[in-house]
Amino acid sequence: MFSLGLPQRHRYPPHMTSLLLSLAIPSVALAEIDVTALLLQDAAGRTFLRWPVLGEYVWPNDFGAEDRTTYAEEVDYLKGGSSNGLTGLTHNSAHSLPALDCTSIGFLFPS
Repeated sequence: MFSLGLPQRHRYPPHMTSLLLSLAIPSVALAEIDVTALLLQDAAGRTFLRWPVLGEYVWPNDFGAEDRTTYAEEVDYLKGGSSNGLTGLTHNSAHSLPALDCTSIGFLFPS
């Protein structure tokens, strides 16, 4: 198991470690957002038909929300913010991932 240099109780389970490290690659993370957005497109259409909040300021959204009037614009906004955050993450080593103490919060992972 890749331990990220953390004590045993702070180590991510192997499947989470590989997921976190793969998502630290901006192209992989942005591709995941595209795939997920495509899967949710029909549900998003139903949601925004029932609750027409696109293009509206709804607290606590940011003040630029009024300018995004389509689902695609929301996805692009998410990708822009994610890309900016991932740029900082990729400049750090894998050892800078935050520690997760699975024992204290009750998560159970198969071995």
